[in-house]
Amino acid sequence: MNLNRDLARIIIHLTEEELKEIESLLPLDEMTVAKEPSKGLVMFTALDSFDTEFYLGEVLVTEASVRYKDQEGYAMIMGDEPERALIMACVDALTRTKDEDELKKRVTEFLENKLSRLEEEIEREKRLVWATKVNFESMAKR
Repeated sequence: MNLNRDLARIIIHLTEEELKEIESLLPLDEMTVAKEPSKGLVMFTALDSFDTEFYLGEVLVTEASVRYKDQEGYAMIMGDEPERALIMACVDALTRTKDEDELKKRVTEFLENKLSRLEEEIEREKRLVWATKVNFESMAKR
């Protein structure tokens, strides 16, 4: 698992209870908010069927940054999610530190477990979708 790559994907799928759980693991008293959570708009691009980029529209995002020890953590999350963005920035800063302490290990294990659960859910949904796929060539012709 590449935690830095998967961090946003994990955090955005956490329930409110799981968000409180990870918040309780973080050393918030040792972290400094460098940039309070703020809302903004980001242009969202997509690819059409010819692999040509086009602008789908603007997306509301919340961003925040914190400092912990020698690292800065940053987060940008779609939607109006100030608490989630702040927690994600804290986790980002913690996972970037050079220390290999028990705290970092517990947070990483927590996130890895959540990623594993998320991937299982995605796989289950894929199987459900594929079960509805129609093979038009095998349908009876009239």
